Parts: sequence; C-alpha cells; structure tokens
Amino acid sequence: NCVLEHLDRIPASKRPRRAVVVTDGWVGTPAAPFVERLASIRFFAAIAGDDKCEDLKSLNARITRLPI
Repeated sequence: NCVLEHLDRIPASKRPRRAVVVTDGWVGTPAAPFVERLASIRFFAAIAGDDKCEDLKSLNARITRLPI
C-alpha cells in the first residue's frame, strides 16, 4: 500500500500510465480505495521470491517471476 499511496498522491493529470513494482512477493492486499482510484495505471510486477503474489491480482498486474 505504501507504493499505491505514493502514486495516489500524484495529481491524476500527472500520474504515470504504467508502473513497475519489483518485490519479493510479500506485498499484502492492496486497499480497495487505491485499487479503484489507480485503475487507469497498468501495473507490471517483477517477483524475486517464492510467494505466489495473489495480492497483486486485484491491481490486474502483469506478473513476471524473476530467476532466484
């Protein structure tokens, strides 16, 4: 949620259209208000860990697993 909160603070007219999140996969469930307000952003996730990363599915993220 800290990354989503940062993106949410950017005025909508200046918000990026795409965002890349690189993580070990332990991200937690995104808060629903962020998911709704940031729906125009296309999320890409690079996972460097063993977590299944189900949490990022609510962001409709394209998920790529990095080699460990």
